[in-house]
Amino acid sequence: MRLVTTRTIGTLHGTSVMRLVTTRTIGRLHGTIVSRLVTTRTIGTLHGPSVMRLVTTRTIGRLHGTSVMRLVTTRTIGTLHGTSVMRQETTMTIGTLHGTSVMRLVTTRTIGRLHGTIVSRLGTTRTIGTLHGTSVMRLVTTRTIGTLHGTSVMRLVTTRTIGRLHGTSVMRQETTRTIGTLHGTSVMRQETTMTIGKLHGTSVMRLVTTRTIGRLHRSSVIRLVTTRAIGTLHGTSVMRLVTTRTIGRLHGTSVMRLVTTRTIGRLRGTSVMRLVTTRTIGRLRGTSVMRLVTTRTIGTLHGTSDI
Repeated sequence: MRLVTTRTIGTLHGTSVMRLVTTRTIGRLHGTIVSRLVTTRTIGTLHGPSVMRLVTTRTIGRLHGTSVMRLVTTRTIGTLHGTSVMRQETTMTIGTLHGTSVMRLVTTRTIGRLHGTIVSRLGTTRTIGTLHGTSVMRLVTTRTIGTLHGTSVMRLVTTRTIGRLHGTSVMRQETTRTIGTLHGTSVMRQETTMTIGKLHGTSVMRLVTTRTIGRLHRSSVIRLVTTRAIGTLHGTSVMRLVTTRTIGRLHGTSVMRLVTTRTIGRLRGTSVMRLVTTRTIGRLRGTSVMRLVTTRTIGTLHGTSDI
């Protein structure tokens, strides 16, 4: 029922232990059922055991095919391979989560890789290296995310930089800093108060920004709201574009409704259903506009169709 040791346990094979307390190393727990495992040292291998609550302040070598209800550690976990963890807390580094199911993962340090892992809620205040083929219900971070590759995230909240979102599906994304590249990414709702570098082949349902957008290249945006400058909209489809500052170029872009209170530099080969501006438009060249409303000067209308 209760096993207490201050030294090493070699092998627990096919054993049922209600409460295991040790201050040293456990060699292997193979096919063992443990209700509560408490250790302050290293566990070599947990292979096929069922553990209700695992508490450790040191390193766990491998959790292979193990079922853990609650895992609490203040140090490093080497590998969680094919392991089911209901709730995991760590204040240090997690090396690799490979094919692991985690209901709630809370960490204040770095996560190396989440590969083929299912996480319901991931909370971190530091860097995440790579999320590859990972399903995350809610991802909360206050630092940098390196790469989200082929990852499904229901809600992504960050106050720092995201390096790349590549082939990633995100339901709702909020950031107050820079997003480097959104490549082939699907985002339902995106909010940022800083710069977005490039949106390349990205599908965004609603993009809200209070700063500059560098390039929107072949992106699909249902509603784009910005209070600053937009550099280039190239081959982009925008249902509704609202800006209170300057738009540099709209090249080969389809816009259903364009609303601006400042200057538009050039509209070249662009299709606009309804254009509303209270300032100057530089040139409308080869542009199709269904309805044009302006209270200021229009520079040049060249080969433009105004219905």
